[in-house]
Amino acid sequence: MRGYGLWRESRPESFGATMFGSAGWLFADLMLALAVLLLLANTVAFHEPVKHHVPGQHHVPGQHHVPGQHHVVKHSPPALDPRYISFRVAISPEVVQGKGPAAIGSVLQAVDHQLAIRHLTAHQVGFVIVLAAGADDAIGQGDAIRTADAVVKALHDQDRVFSHSAGIGYWGGTYPDNFKFNVFFLT
Repeated sequence: MRGYGLWRESRPESFGATMFGSAGWLFADLMLALAVLLLLANTVAFHEPVKHHVPGQHHVPGQHHVPGQHHVVKHSPPALDPRYISFRVAISPEVVQGKGPAAIGSVLQAVDHQLAIRHLTAHQVGFVIVLAAGADDAIGQGDAIRTADAVVKALHDQDRVFSHSAGIGYWGGTYPDNFKFNVFFLT
């Protein structure tokens, strides 16, 4: 017991709170994102197109056909590709906070540019995680998360590649002062 007391007195009081407290919340947030991703991957809805019988069309052997019934053509539902791309946009989240649509528009243009240089503008995004940098305090983290969520909403509402996507915004630490995107595409 004597050695424990000496060790405890030699370290700063805030060491555990800042080092392990932040790591615990980051781990919890990442687990939440993984749970949302799993839920999204297992609950994607789709509609099956109905193929109408055309008079004079021949019956396909092996298929039971009842006159007057419709044939249903089955397609596999879209699913999230577990591989994702990750990139950074060198725009400060603090610059975007509270500046309105023009500031978020510059982030959207940078995201479109990143997808274009990778030749991915024809693919549909299923899920996006946006990490925004901010100060390491409750106010800075809250501002960063609100800004990241605003970017996720703007991507969904204004960008056709992200029009069918879900997403979530997170605080991405204090450095570097930019946005980081993890983008999962539909297969």
